[in-house]
Amino acid sequence: MNRIIKSTAVIAAAAALVCSSGCSGDTKWSYKTDTKTLSSGNWIYQTYISTVNGFSKIHEEDEKAELGKVDFSTAKIEGKDARKWIEEEAKKAALTELVVADLAKKYDASYTDEEYNSTKSMYEYYYANFYNAIFEKLGIGQESYLDATAQTDLLKDAVFLKLYGKGGDKEVSDEDLNQYFTDNYISYYYVSYDLSSSDESSESSAESSEESSTETETDKKNDKKETAERNFNKYVKMLNEEGKTTDDVNEAYKTDFSVETVPSTSTTERIEDMTDGDLKEKLTAATAKKAEVVTIDNTLYLIYRFDIKDKVANIKQEKEEGDTSEVILRDSVLRNMKTEEYKTYLEDETKNLKYNTNDACISRYSVQRTIDIVQEDSKS
Repeated sequence: MNRIIKSTAVIAAAAALVCSSGCSGDTKWSYKTDTKTLSSGNWIYQTYISTVNGFSKIHEEDEKAELGKVDFSTAKIEGKDARKWIEEEAKKAALTELVVADLAKKYDASYTDEEYNSTKSMYEYYYANFYNAIFEKLGIGQESYLDATAQTDLLKDAVFLKLYGKGGDKEVSDEDLNQYFTDNYISYYYVSYDLSSSDESSESSAESSEESSTETETDKKNDKKETAERNFNKYVKMLNEEGKTTDDVNEAYKTDFSVETVPSTSTTERIEDMTDGDLKEKLTAATAKKAEVVTIDNTLYLIYRFDIKDKVANIKQEKEEGDTSEVILRDSVLRNMKTEEYKTYLEDETKNLKYNTNDACISRYSVQRTIDIVQEDSKS
């Protein structure tokens, strides 16, 4: 991960000094409901994320834009005043946290200590290694950061499963989930061979031998290509005519090319999550249960598409210890199926949320303050 923002020392102190003369009241919290209170650090974090995201959108429109030079007072994001857009996005994120907390209470949704500790360690690493310096200047403590990220993410997922999982208010039936799976997923295998690879050979220092050396190298490459194609056509026959499996192909590849590790991939995933490119086009266009050989960018591929309907039986709630078969986690498919709907659901719930706003905090830790610190920091 590359740090876009570097940290300097003086800006936060200067901003705090300016604010101390014009802000009053309790500024330790920003928004709250009867269920949860968001700290000022949580609010500052949301303004930071929205500022960075806002600049990304500005940069999409103007590739020459520099974070430290953008005039946010005149810039537009999605047709809105940039500062207004950032503030609205930060507030939306903050209120979503409150909605999630309310829903978690309503549906008795929670996460385990093991889940939290695992997620917490990851975010603590991010905080210490990538964000600590800039967050210190902004005034975002680790506890506020973990609340806005690790805890909220886990609770949001717990609420999601309470809604769409078994017995939930919006429960998704196995029939509907399986239909979504067969319509939107693909299961495939491929193994590759780089046709441009060649054995290292000594170069002749004599000019008279250059032409013959080149011819020898060409011959070697042609021989390797013919051997590779012959082997790959054999693999096609193994799968299409002899009833062999992709595991059998992998073992044959090891012997034929004298390698211990086979450059193969076998997976089941959502089609829209596949990496774009010629290989994706070939795989999605392939006929199920019919292996074929294709060449893409001087690389030879054997591709094989499984029948996705045969994979439905692999959808399970969890993978049992010792199970070496392919297991497709039901909750993973469920998330892919309902994430956008859930996002809309949370937005609708936010519109009806009853909450209190601490204007003293919002004023003291304003969007402009965050922008100023982030911009100055980017120049160092």
